Amino acid sequence: MRYSDALSATPRPVKEVPGDGMQYTTFNVGDVGMAGMLHIDGHTAWLGYIAVDDVDAHVDNIVEAGGKLLKPAADVPGMLRFAVMSDPQGAGIVVFAPNPAMPAPTRLASPTPGTIGWHELYTADLERGFECYNKLFGWTKVSDMDMGSAGIYRIFDEGDHKPRGDGGMMKKGPRSHCLVGASTSMSIRSRRPAAA
Repeated sequence: MRYSDALSATPRPVKEVPGDGMQYTTFNVGDVGMAGMLHIDGHTAWLGYIAVDDVDAHVDNIVEAGGKLLKPAADVPGMLRFAVMSDPQGAGIVVFAPNPAMPAPTRLASPTPGTIGWHELYTADLERGFECYNKLFGWTKVSDMDMGSAGIYRIFDEGDHKPRGDGGMMKKGPRSHCLVGASTSMSIRSRRPAAA
């Protein structure tokens, strides 16, 4: 199965990123980009994109907090400026700022097929991880759910106090990473026969 099928979105190659010849592909619902794909040596994962006002200032702040710069800030002509980072616990993220001259498309609301409906961060240390995103990006805690032996699952929002939040994070394993939940029009069928 291809990502375009799973996301109910159409892939659209974008101009190469200047300086390194990297090809960037967006996955669009109509004319609106909902996800992107980029090859980064040594890193295979979904990355969360976090909108910021000033990419370069955020790169400095993330590095100062203990994060790492994986791909220096670059411009995708006419679209955005971005940098690929890892947070202080190793989760890959992209900080980006749209080009102010580019008209902002009207984003489709989740659960429209192809939209991102949930953001998740598995972190090596829940409290330190949350503190980092709160300080760097203004994320706020909505609630904590006790998941028994799995630990605490923290619902967060982007600082706009949504009752259901924008995503969740929890301590899980030694390596931190991001996941996204995409809304899709696909149905899932069981491969097991029905019980008699």
